[in-house]
Formats: sequence, C-alpha cells, structure tokens
Amino acid sequence: MTATPRPPHTPTWYLDHACTAGRRTILVVVDEQATVLAHRTADSLTSQDLTGILRQALANHPAPQQVFIDRGHSPRAPLEALCARHGITLTHPPAAPTLKSPAERALRRLHAGADPADL
Repeated sequence: MTATPRPPHTPTWYLDHACTAGRRTILVVVDEQATVLAHRTADSLTSQDLTGILRQALANHPAPQQVFIDRGHSPRAPLEALCARHGITLTHPPAAPTLKSPAERALRRLHAGADPADL
C-alpha cells in the first residue's frame, strides 16, 4: 500500500471560533478553500485552546505562510511562539465586512451539524 501524498503547501489558514447554543465554543482551523484542518469544542476560549487547535492542525498538515486570527483576539505569547517556531506570520485578516471568511463558512456548517469530513 502506498502512502497518500500530502496536499500542496497552503499559504493561508484561518483560526476562528463560534459559540453554540449550549454555551460551548467551537474552534476551527481551515484553509483558503474552507477545508477543515482541525476542530474541537471547548467550555471556554483560552490561549491554551487556541494554541492547541493550531498545534493539532500543524501535526497533520504542512505549515502555512500565515494564519489569520479573529480581530477580537490579540495573539498571546504561546500562540505567537508556536507560529514563530514554524515560520508562520500570525495576523488579523483584512477588514471585509461583506465577505465571509472560509473559517466563518466552515463554522456555520459545523454549527448546523455538518460532519467535518464532508467540509
């Protein structure tokens, strides 16, 4: 059996979150095509949660050139350190209120009960 080739280098990922009706948080890392690279739920949104979800995505996918993080979050030292170790630029996405980011589209589908494997 031959190994499945890894996908080509993805230049940009999005790290975002949404709250569920049960007051839990869905964390997601997606690429530019809104493909879910990693997701998990948490009771709160901490720096450790953000770093953990990015670490999970990096364990299974080639590192991107940059990661966009929601404007509501200021990057914390652990997240910045993880990005620095992998040569990733951590930044906020450009303001575009009429456009939905790939992360927002994926979060809406996950929140609606979609299977991440189908995204």
